[in-house]
Amino acid sequence: MRMRLQSCWLTAYDLARAALADACQQLASKRWLRVPILMLMLGTGFTARAASELELSPPPLALLLVSYHQGLAWSDDQVSGFIKALGDARLDLRIEYLDTKHSRPSPAYFEQVERLLIHKYGATKPAILLASDDDALDLAFQLRSHQFENIPILFSGIGRGRKAELQAAGNISGIFDDVDISKNIDLALKLRPQTRRLVFIHDQSRSSLSQIDSVRRELRGYTQYQHEFLSDLSISELQQRLSRLGEQDLVFMFAFNRDAQGQVFSHERSTDLWVAASKAPLIAQWDINMRPGVLGGRLVTGRAQGQTLARLAQQWLQGGSLDKLPMIDGLGTPVFDFAALQRWQVREADLPAGTLLINKPSNWFDQLRPVLGLLLAILIGAGSIIMMLLQLLRVKRRSQIALQRSESNYRELFNASSDAVSIHDIDSATILKTNQQFSAMYGFSSERVPANTLAAVPLQIEDISSNQAPFTRTDALAWFKAAADGGAQLFEWQAKNARGELFWVEISLHVEVIDGERRVVASARDVTERRAAQDEIRNLAFYDPLTRLPNRRLLLDRLKHSQDLCARHQQRGALLFVDLDHFKNINDTAGHFQGDLLLQAVALRLSACVREGDTVARLGGDEFVVMLEDLHGDELDAASQAQTVGRKILTTLDHRFEFGSQVHHSSASVGVTLFGGSLIEGIDEPMKRADLAMYQAKSEGRNMVRFFDPQMQSVVNQRAALETDLREAVQTEQFELHYQPQIAAGGRVLGAEALLRWTHGRRGAVSPADFIPLAEDTGLILPLGTWVLETACAQLALWAGQPELTDLALSVNVSARQFRQVDFVELVLDILARSGARPGRLKLELTESMLVADVEAVIATMNALKAHGVGFSLDDFGTGYSSLSYLKRLPLEQLKIDQGFVRDLLTDPNDAAIAKMLIALAATLGLTVIAEGVETEAQRDFLASQGCLCYQGYLFSRALALCRFEEFVKTQRSLAAGPALA
Repeated sequence: MRMRLQSCWLTAYDLARAALADACQQLASKRWLRVPILMLMLGTGFTARAASELELSPPPLALLLVSYHQGLAWSDDQVSGFIKALGDARLDLRIEYLDTKHSRPSPAYFEQVERLLIHKYGATKPAILLASDDDALDLAFQLRSHQFENIPILFSGIGRGRKAELQAAGNISGIFDDVDISKNIDLALKLRPQTRRLVFIHDQSRSSLSQIDSVRRELRGYTQYQHEFLSDLSISELQQRLSRLGEQDLVFMFAFNRDAQGQVFSHERSTDLWVAASKAPLIAQWDINMRPGVLGGRLVTGRAQGQTLARLAQQWLQGGSLDKLPMIDGLGTPVFDFAALQRWQVREADLPAGTLLINKPSNWFDQLRPVLGLLLAILIGAGSIIMMLLQLLRVKRRSQIALQRSESNYRELFNASSDAVSIHDIDSATILKTNQQFSAMYGFSSERVPANTLAAVPLQIEDISSNQAPFTRTDALAWFKAAADGGAQLFEWQAKNARGELFWVEISLHVEVIDGERRVVASARDVTERRAAQDEIRNLAFYDPLTRLPNRRLLLDRLKHSQDLCARHQQRGALLFVDLDHFKNINDTAGHFQGDLLLQAVALRLSACVREGDTVARLGGDEFVVMLEDLHGDELDAASQAQTVGRKILTTLDHRFEFGSQVHHSSASVGVTLFGGSLIEGIDEPMKRADLAMYQAKSEGRNMVRFFDPQMQSVVNQRAALETDLREAVQTEQFELHYQPQIAAGGRVLGAEALLRWTHGRRGAVSPADFIPLAEDTGLILPLGTWVLETACAQLALWAGQPELTDLALSVNVSARQFRQVDFVELVLDILARSGARPGRLKLELTESMLVADVEAVIATMNALKAHGVGFSLDDFGTGYSSLSYLKRLPLEQLKIDQGFVRDLLTDPNDAAIAKMLIALAATLGLTVIAEGVETEAQRDFLASQGCLCYQGYLFSRALALCRFEEFVKTQRSLAAGPALA
C-alpha cells in the first residue's frame, strides 16, 4: 500500500510533466519560437521522451548495503556521492544500514540480518548488490551464496589487501579505499624534518585493524624512527597520552569510533578530541578527519568513493560486464589547513603541486568572484526565463487540472489503506491528518484525531511513542529530516496507544507535496507478534529453556570468537567442564522437579564464580561448561588462574542447597583445559580435552579439579604444594640464615651477607630460586622479609658482646615489595630497638629495579633510615636501571659489582671495561665498592689493580651456617689483619 500511495503522487507529477512536454512541442511548431522553447525544454528537463517514460518497464532494483549507520560522515559521504553522481539513471535504489560501528556483531547477528533481507527482497530479487565497506561486502557474498546466485556485486571502501580474493570471486568490481600510507608519511616527514617518532591512533574495528596491518608492513622502511600505536584505550587515556607528545612527534589518525570502554564517537567528535589534546601535529588519511586544527595529508574522500561507485553502476546499466570493469585503486589528494600550517611553521612552498589549501584568507577579487559569476548567470538566464514564462502561462492551467485529479485519487487510497497513515508537519513532526486505520491502531477518539490542520488538540509524537530513547521527539525529527533530505526511510518503532500500552510498529517515511506544502507521510504496520516470534526463536536457538544459560550452539559460537581473539592478541582462555556428582540419585529420590530446581540454583552459583564477559553454559543434563577469556599469555599463569576459578566452583557448589523443606548436598567434578596462544585448532578439540579431564577427575574420586595435560597438572600441583609448604614454613619458622663472608684486600673479614635457606622435612634443601619468586607472587615475602630482618638484627646484637666479632657488619637483601611498605621505616627501627643491634652495623642491599617506579619515595625512605645510621648498598650494580642522575642523589655507602661482570672480566674486554668504569665511578662518588662472585685469584688481582679492595665469592668461602661462619672469622683474623671497612 505504501508503494501505491507513492505511485499516485508520481502519476500526478508525470501527467503534469507530459502535458508540459506536449505543450512545448506544439509551440515549437512556430519557427520563431523554436529557440526559446528548446532552451525551456533543456532547462527544465521536460522533453518529449519524458512523456514516453510512463510506458517503460520498471527500473532494475539495486540493493545498497552500508556497513555502518546514518550520521557517520564516511558512510553519509559515500551514499550522497553515489546518489548525486547516479543522476537520472533508471535505478530503483534501496538502502540498508548494518550499524556495525555501535557494536561488535557476532555471526548470529549477521545471520539474523541475512534472513531479514531475504524476507524483504526474496520475492523481488535485486538485479545488483552494492556494498560499502567490509561488513557489507561479506554480507553481500552471503546473500549471493545462499539466495541470489551469481548476482553482480559492486563495492567501495574496501582495502587492497582483499584484491586477490575479490578477483577470484568473479562478477564483481569496485573501488578500493586504501590510503597510500608511505606517501603520507614521506610527505609529513618532508614538512616536519625534525620528527623522531611516528604515532598511530586507531580503534579495534575490522577496517582499522586491516589498515594498521598495512601500516606495520610499510613501517619496515622507516626503522630510523620510533613507532607507537595507540589503541584499545579509553578516550581519557588517549587524551592524556596525546598531551604528553611533543614537536618531534607526528600523529597519524585512522578510524576511531569506539574506545576500550565501549563509548561510540563520530569521526568529527573523536578528531576534535585529538586536536584539543595533542601537542604534536595531526595527519589525516580521510577527508572526514579534516577538522580545524588538523595539519592535513593525502586524503581519500568518501564522496569520491561513492561517485566512482556510481560511474561503475552506470557502465553496468549500459550493459557492461563487471568482469571486464577494472577494480579501481583509491586516490589521495593533498589537503592542508592554512591555520595549522602557520601553527606548526610549515611553509606553503614546501607543499606538493596540486595541494588544496583550506581556510586561507582570500583577497577582495576572490571574495567577489562568486558574486560576479552569479550576476553574469542571472543576466544570461533572465532573457530566456522571461520568454519561457510567457508560454508557461498557457500550460499552467492544464497542469493544475491534472494535479487536482491525482490528489482526488490519492485521498481515496489514503482512507482505504490497511496501514495506519498519518501526515506530519515536516519541521515540527506534528500530526496534521490521519486515516481511519490510524484511529483503530492507536485507539484515539475522533476528538483527538485531526480531520484537518485546524484540529483543536493536535496529536504530537510524544502521544504515540514510548518516549524512551531511541523513540523520542528528537529521534523522530532526525528520521523526518533524513526522509526529507535522503529519500524514504524504513525502521521499527516502539509505539504507545491511547491506553499507554506499548507495541512495535514498522514505519515507512517519505515526503509528498500535499496542497502545495511538503509533508512527511508515515505508514505504520503493527509488527508486535512478528518481533515476539523472532525473540522466541532466538531464545530457543541459543539459550537453555530451564536455566536461561547459553546452550551448546551459543557456547561454540563464543568459543570460536574467543579463539580468534586469542590468536590475534596472543592471549589464552580456558574451558572448565563441570559435571555434578551423583545427580541421578537426586532425580531418582526427590523427583525431577527438585532436580530442575537444583540445576537452576547451580546455574546461578556458577555465574557468580566468573567475571563479566566470561561464559557459563549448560550442555544438557547435569553438564555445564565455563569459558574463561582474556587469561594471562603465559601458559603456567593461565593454568593457575583457571585452577583458582575451578577451586572456587568446587567450594561454591559444596554448600548445601535448600528448596523449601528439602535440603540437598552436591559436589562437582571439574575438567580444565587451555586454548589459544600459539595453538591453532578447531572448536571441538578443547571441548574434548575438557570432557576427558572431567572424567579423569571423576575416576580419581570426584569433587576435584583436573587438567587434561598430565604434565601441566603436575606442574600446577607442584606449585600449589610448594605454596602450601611455604606458608607452613613461614608460620613454623623453618628457615635459617647462612652468612657469606665479605673480605678486604688483606684477607680481613669485614662482615657478611645474610642469605636465606630453607630445609624442608620432606623436600630437603629447597633452592632460593624456587621459593623466593613464589614468595614474591603470593605476598609471603613480607612476613618472610620481616623474619630475616629480625634474625639478622638479633645476631648483630649477639656479636656486639663478643670482642672478636663486635665490628662485623651484616648485609640484608630487601625486596622491592617489602621496601615499598608504607610503614617500612617504622618496621626497621622497631626491630633495631627491640633487638638492641647497632644501626651502623646493618646494611640493606637494594636492587636497581626499585628505582624504576617512584624513585622519590625510595630516596625519602633511604634518608629516613640513613638518619638513624642504617647503611645502604646497591646490589647487582650495572645490570638494571643505572641512572647516574638518581645515583648521585641516593644516600649509598657501597656499590656491589654484579658477578655477571666479574665472571668473564679476564676474557671479555667489555666486562673488563665495565668493571673498570664502575670502580672509577664509585671512587668519584666517594663510595666503597665490593665485587661479588670472585672465584679465582686472577679475578681478585685484576680487581685490586683497578682499586676494588673488597670481595665476596667462592674464592674465599661459600655461604656458611652461623657456627661455621664464626669459626671462619676467628681463623681468618688469627692469620691476617686488614683495614676495617669504613
